[in-house]
Amino acid sequence: MPVNRINIGFDYSFGYYEANTGQIIDFGDIQSFKEDMLKHNVASHPYNGLPRFGYVPAGHRGTFTIKRVGSQLDSLAIQLKNIFYAGANVQAGYISRVTNNGDGTISQWQYTLAVFWLNQVSSGSREREIDQEVEWMASDLIQLS
Repeated sequence: MPVNRINIGFDYSFGYYEANTGQIIDFGDIQSFKEDMLKHNVASHPYNGLPRFGYVPAGHRGTFTIKRVGSQLDSLAIQLKNIFYAGANVQAGYISRVTNNGDGTISQWQYTLAVFWLNQVSSGSREREIDQEVEWMASDLIQLS
């Protein structure tokens, strides 16, 4: 929801393609999110000159805080755990992100080779919604439009 060309509040929608089960997961009622670009630091410290530094891209990481609206994430987390303990290959999927930009345009992005983990299965009380938290990592981010 752009205001005066500034992104205010929640302008994103996210979905996850889970390659092991073929499911498209709608993360539902996302309340907050965090995205980070990861890097690996490199340095050269020659005896005969100034040090040189650089960064090597190392993927992306993030979290979602979600209001629980069903058992879909819980069930998927159990399925992935069972795939792992059965000795099968736990495959990466991808996360799609749609952004409503402040200038009125819409951007579509895709995090590739993405994996996720349901960190916080539930947190709540009798008169509150149940919160969940998903952590994810991805190898790359590409712009689709």
